[in-house]
This record gives sequence, structure tokens and C-alpha cells, in this order.
Amino acid sequence: MDSRGQGSFHRVMKGIEHLRRHNVDFNILSVIHKGNVGHAAEIMAFFAQEGFSYVQFIPCMDFRSQEPDKPGVYDITPAEYGRFLREAFDYWYNGGNPQVSVCFFDNMLAGYTNREAELCIHRAECPTTIILEQNGDAYPCDFYISPEWKIGNVATGERSLRPEAGIIFAPATRRFMRMRTSG
Repeated sequence: MDSRGQGSFHRVMKGIEHLRRHNVDFNILSVIHKGNVGHAAEIMAFFAQEGFSYVQFIPCMDFRSQEPDKPGVYDITPAEYGRFLREAFDYWYNGGNPQVSVCFFDNMLAGYTNREAELCIHRAECPTTIILEQNGDAYPCDFYISPEWKIGNVATGERSLRPEAGIIFAPATRRFMRMRTSG
């Protein structure tokens, strides 16, 4: 890791310690890329050592090239990501006694035990969820953050986003839900 990466790491860990001091629950989202795809066991061991209870993995994607009607451009291949997940699973399984919640594995287990999965990609229909960006922009899904799907902005106090207006009934939300359930 170069000095720039080391500085970012220390800032993240300082932020985590701040959250812990104030008893704030948090999850770890780890982006899997060319630099870490071969290190699943090390990553899992680090998470366990740090006492991270809830982790999630996503493959690195170039969002600048992503358009809603085209496939994304990923930094790693499906085979690389599959190997990463297998290695992470072997660590996670822990002889049948997992110590860490890994979102993907938990959702797969939910499906096998006839329970509702948490992640939308593992469900027949999207859950009604509103995503808020740091500037207050609201969207019906964190994979569709683009002007076409913007519901509004809570920071500006837009009338359609007030609880009594039923934010989940905003036109973009209804349009998104119809798209997801139809195909």
C-alpha cells in the first residue's frame, strides 16, 4: 500500500473508532478489485481481528462508463470474483460456526431456508427503499442514481418528499417499481 493509501486507511479506522465510541452501528462495504481479489482470507481475518460483525463485498465497477441500459464495466472478471467469494466463504463458514455476517452468504442462506432475502438482487421484487445522497438527493435504488431516477431533494424541503406526501409514491419511485416487477 502506498503512503496515500495508508493515510486513507488510517482515516477510515479513526472514523470507525469514532463510531464505536458513540455506539453507532455500522457495516463494512469492501470493494473487490485487482489489488485485493486474491486476498479473501486475509481480508476476512482482518475483519474478524477488528471485530467487524457485518460485511459486504462488491466487485469494483467503473461507474463513469455505466449507463442504465448497458452492462457495467468491472475491474475484475466473474471468475476472479467467484474465487474471492469461495475463499471468503471457506473462512466465513468456520466449521459451521460463522462469526461474521457476510451479506451475500446470509442472503443465499435465507433463500435456501425459505426466508426473504435482504438484498434486492436476491428477491423477486425490489423492497420499497429510498436512497439519500449526502446532498439530500433521493432515489428509489442505489444502483440507479442518475437524473432520470431522482425523486427529489430532502434538503430543499420539496413538498413531494415530505412524509405526509408519501415519498414512496413519487412518480420516479412508482415508475422504477413497475420496471423492476415487470422484468
